[in-house]
Amino acid sequence: MAYHRIKQNQKKRRRGLSELPGGHWIFEKGKTEDNPTAKGVTLLINRNMTKYVEKTNIYIERIIVCTIKTRGGQLKIIQVYAPTTIYGDEDVEIFYEELGKALDEYKSRYNIVMGNFNAKIGKKDKHSNTQSMGPFGIERKLSGEKDS
Repeated sequence: MAYHRIKQNQKKRRRGLSELPGGHWIFEKGKTEDNPTAKGVTLLINRNMTKYVEKTNIYIERIIVCTIKTRGGQLKIIQVYAPTTIYGDEDVEIFYEELGKALDEYKSRYNIVMGNFNAKIGKKDKHSNTQSMGPFGIERKLSGEKDS
């Protein structure tokens, strides 16, 4: 189903959380109808899992957190959209500070951090002085740069 059709058919539940036709939930922040490409993050929650959702929290328009009760303990899902290089270092620092808060604020047994970190990951150049673990390097993607 197209994103714009989902938006027309959803019922608001609470801040950032809406119910879709069929009972699924969509948890989102950042995107608006005026600016659908703005820094937003979205998490779709299957209707069979909605009864286990304990908490939802919005940190910034780039980080949302959903805590789910499981048999083995709490599962915290953190959905992110990191700034690209067109944003300044201050924006990147704020993003990682808020991500740290999201990890630390609610203790849970399991944590999943997922989303778009706007990073380039690949084999490291032998002659490069960049720090990395093993033979692979990581750097921020430039704005508009496509994944290879």
